[in-house]
Amino acid sequence: MPIARSASFLGLLLLLMPGSLLRAQALRMSWDASAGFDGDAGRFSLAGFRHVGIVPDRWSVGLGLRATAYGGAPADFRNRGTVTGALTDRVSIDPAVYGINVAVATDLRVAGPVHLEFNLDLAGFAAGPQRRSGSVEARPSNGSLFLYESRDRGSLNSELAVSLVLSPRFRLRAGSSHYVLGYSVTDHSSGAPQVSRYQRFFTVPFLAISMGR
Repeated sequence: MPIARSASFLGLLLLLMPGSLLRAQALRMSWDASAGFDGDAGRFSLAGFRHVGIVPDRWSVGLGLRATAYGGAPADFRNRGTVTGALTDRVSIDPAVYGINVAVATDLRVAGPVHLEFNLDLAGFAAGPQRRSGSVEARPSNGSLFLYESRDRGSLNSELAVSLVLSPRFRLRAGSSHYVLGYSVTDHSSGAPQVSRYQRFFTVPFLAISMGR
């Protein structure tokens, strides 16, 4: 996901941009609900972004919050830490994770009412039910942080979409959602519990509706 690196820069740009420049640009608020599913996994998200226009009526970037719920059939999660005892290279987990993250977004008008949009979670918090099989216990990693691909921590979402402006306040969006789930897995079979980090990436199509002003 090469575009992810530039998206993280957009968040820094918004934080450093002088207040006088922000006031000089057109500010826009947007609220968004999106859902994505495939045969084995799905997620639902609610988000709010504050956008600032970089090129008037053409390109904007935004900073906001997104809450996401993930669920799906049991799947193999890959070990990203220590392989020892019951902590093998892959562990099957029935995922259910709920998170809230600071996110960045960018919106480019391509032609007429057609826009290209991308957004990315940067950091936040995740939680969810514990899963246990024999001596192995899996819990969602609480802290989430975008570090790029296998270095990511916790649970993060990103979306690449084409949107259609229906009116000044409403849009329909459709595209691909790429998200990572992170679990902390503990092996209790020995005297001292052994802990390792496990991770899985999912990519699903999604649909969304956005409201703005």
